[in-house]
Amino acid sequence: EAEEYFFQQGIQLENTSDNGGGQNLGFLDVGDYLDYYIDVQTGGTYEVDFRTAAESESGQVELQLVNEDGSTSFLTRVAFPSTGGWQTWTSTTSQVKLPQGLQQLRMVITQPLFNMNYMTFGILTSIDDDIEPIYSTVYPNPTIDFIHLEIDPDRYESLSSIDLMDTQGKRIKRISKQSRIQRINTSNLSGGTYFFKLNYDDHKSQLLKFIK
Repeated sequence: EAEEYFFQQGIQLENTSDNGGGQNLGFLDVGDYLDYYIDVQTGGTYEVDFRTAAESESGQVELQLVNEDGSTSFLTRVAFPSTGGWQTWTSTTSQVKLPQGLQQLRMVITQPLFNMNYMTFGILTSIDDDIEPIYSTVYPNPTIDFIHLEIDPDRYESLSSIDLMDTQGKRIKRISKQSRIQRINTSNLSGGTYFFKLNYDDHKSQLLKFIK
């Protein structure tokens, strides 16, 4: 839960109507931040899902690791879409590379206005795989008729193809590469979980999960 910080500056809480109830972060301004202690059992690349809502404007945060000397190391910067309401929730996914051990994680508000309910971490690869994270995202998630696929600007030129996959790993269709941010029609998909598989020229690939 986003409110489970040990220190914050400028943050206010309010009750949420999102699934599971509890409270969400709100009334955010540029420069506000929250610090969390996280115990990373396995160092590696993690998928991070952010649960956010915004009436009319997009938002953005930056995740950092706070070092022992008080300096910070950049992890990722994530933008969130407007959802049409302060309690209309969606999920946005990014990736970070985390070292093993107890870490101090800082989330800095770099662009309001939005609310946040929670963020979740799930490991994708261990540190032994030595894979650099690729910062591509999909939103809104869950989706209904359309979803936006935003490609990491540092990897867009090396993107060779995009596959839409089901949970069994079967390719439903191949999507042509048109722009770094693509609006993809999902209206013909049945309800369920799907993946975009991004294939790169260096033979690396990335899976982005979304729910219809």
